[in-house]
Amino acid sequence: MRTRRLPSEKLRSVRDADWVDRSRRPYVSQGTAYIPVKEGYFWDTELSPKILYRGRGFFMAGTIAIYRDRSD
Repeated sequence: MRTRRLPSEKLRSVRDADWVDRSRRPYVSQGTAYIPVKEGYFWDTELSPKILYRGRGFFMAGTIAIYRDRSD
């Protein structure tokens, strides 16, 4: 995702800017807001895609942990 980095205090001021991609949500970390940018506009950082977590990788059969997906 192509983003612009701004201080999180300025997040409200750029909410209605033309370059903001409103189909995606901004990401805020340690006082820095990463705001998604529409195609064709200037961007300064690219965030890698999210890694989906599929669960814990095991299930419990009584007191025994079985390490594989449960087949229902």
